[in-house]
Amino acid sequence: MTELIRRCTAWARLLLAPSPAPTATAPAPPVRPGPQPATPRSRYGLDALLPLAGEATRPVRPYLTAHEQLSRRRELLLATFGVDAPGPYWIHGMEIA
Repeated sequence: MTELIRRCTAWARLLLAPSPAPTATAPAPPVRPGPQPATPRSRYGLDALLPLAGEATRPVRPYLTAHEQLSRRRELLLATFGVDAPGPYWIHGMEIA
């Protein structure tokens, strides 16, 4: 049994010992970069290189959207307590009274 413990501790010592310092060798030759592609290409398709059309999307102001969400949540919270608060009549696509 003592031999087994001695072997395990020797193995652990070898495993956890720091690596030896590198020896002095000749300097490595400089690495040359490979050939560069002629034009940048997107891996998602060639249409990604075209600029986005501004007419295709509707501009959204994030601060306005956040304010609307906050007011809707506040009104729903008040509605859970039975408080009737003035506000929009459509919340999350559902008509409320």
